[in-house]
Amino acid sequence: GEYYKAFTVYAEECEYLIGRAKLGDPFDSDDLPKEPFSVIGSLIISLIIGFIASLIIVGKHKAQLKTVRYRDTAKDYTVAGSMAVTDSREIFLYRTVNRTARSSDSGSSTHTTKSGTRVGGGGGKF
Repeated sequence: GEYYKAFTVYAEECEYLIGRAKLGDPFDSDDLPKEPFSVIGSLIISLIIGFIASLIIVGKHKAQLKTVRYRDTAKDYTVAGSMAVTDSREIFLYRTVNRTARSSDSGSSTHTTKSGTRVGGGGGKF
């Protein structure tokens, strides 16, 4: 919001650089920092700063949350007097019926022994 001050600083810097160029000493690569730029180091520092900032923001939002505890019935969650039930009834809406045909077999199992005697099966109903 301080536009006048920003334009003034910009104009002063331009005047300084133009003055240097007129004196025969222009701004060039010799004026750049001599230290090499560490991409990995800068990336690690940026990640750490971002992580700390996100912890602060998330912690602030988490502190604003209200705690909710389990209640046995729904009436514990309502505000007294905020809801008036005028008609209470249960309506049967859907029915699913699965039908399976019964086999005509009585359920008994018999077999014939080596001697020719038929054994097994009671054939009772359940």
